[in-house]
Amino acid sequence: MSAPIVRDNIEIPTVYQRVEYIQSNGAQWIETGVNTTSSVSYEFDLCFAITEGGPYVALSDGSSTYGTNFGQHNGQFSIYSSYPISGSNSGVRSIVSGYIDGGRQNLEVRGVGSIGFPFDGSASKTYKLFHSADWMGDAGSVILWRCKFFDNGVLIRDLIPCYRKSDGKPGMWDMVSWQFFTNAGSGADFTVGPDVVQPATKYIVFEDRAVEAICVANWSSDGIGLTMEDAAAVTSISSDTFGKNSAIVSFDELKFFTGLQSLANYQFQRTSGLKRITIPSHLASLGQGVFSGAFDSGSRVDIGSVTSLGYACFYDSSNLGTMVIHSLIPPTIGNAALYGLDNTSFYVPYSSDHSVLDAYKAASGWSTYASKIYELNPDGTIPS
Repeated sequence: MSAPIVRDNIEIPTVYQRVEYIQSNGAQWIETGVNTTSSVSYEFDLCFAITEGGPYVALSDGSSTYGTNFGQHNGQFSIYSSYPISGSNSGVRSIVSGYIDGGRQNLEVRGVGSIGFPFDGSASKTYKLFHSADWMGDAGSVILWRCKFFDNGVLIRDLIPCYRKSDGKPGMWDMVSWQFFTNAGSGADFTVGPDVVQPATKYIVFEDRAVEAICVANWSSDGIGLTMEDAAAVTSISSDTFGKNSAIVSFDELKFFTGLQSLANYQFQRTSGLKRITIPSHLASLGQGVFSGAFDSGSRVDIGSVTSLGYACFYDSSNLGTMVIHSLIPPTIGNAALYGLDNTSFYVPYSSDHSVLDAYKAASGWSTYASKIYELNPDGTIPS
């Protein structure tokens, strides 16, 4: 079988060979080292090779009680052994995401549906790939193309299937910690898919396939992928390009659209599935209703260094979890621009004398949320 061409810019160390996927048979598992806290979320690109019967596990914390886990049962993705997502098909390659919030474990299959169930686990546990769990069942035979973990919206694991060239040892390379994760179980090793190769043209790596499809259809110079040059050449985006599209989950790559003059009014309105987006750092303002009624639970927006927020900019975006702002001076606030953000935490630039934080807490429009405004770390990251 010839090596498939993968359109992204992922480059792992040359002592490893990237492969299309790895497959477990129930005898292997990987310790991620990621704690099962409420600030952590995950996203998997996977399917089950065996879907009859079950339940079978794809992810768990290894608990003997109601810990956190997901897998499949009788051909549907599910939490624990008896809570499936109706209409899902665990034998079809899918994007599956989850998080813990308000004492509930939540699971979603993109474009299909979601489910929640009370969580009675421990934050001291860690996530394990393909590990059995007493309340879910045995480890399943899983085909995994990629998986990611986030803490407060920040990527902390980005696991890529590969094998070590020197001895053929299969595992997953983490693009964040720069580590090689291998089988922690006692069984035979993972099966690996075909080697992958990179095309000569370097394309922007989109986390979200729905966003990538829209961008390629609208602005790609070759119809295959979107280059940095393609993105920089975009000067405007119509309000109906992304608005009201509930399938959109992540668009941090918007930051590469450096030629944008502004965001259209209501650009991302009612994108109710949106979890992460980063505004280009050069934009000075966000217009009318740009994010009105947008965002999913626990979401994060980085608004760069904008100096003003227009009328109803974030109106009724009550699901927004985190807003990151890099402007040293509080942006001016239009009427109802922040209305309904009672569940949002705001992070502003660090200053040794806390003068920037104090300015935001006292500024018109921002003072309403003074108790929920915090400083970023000195390096610009969100405190854990």
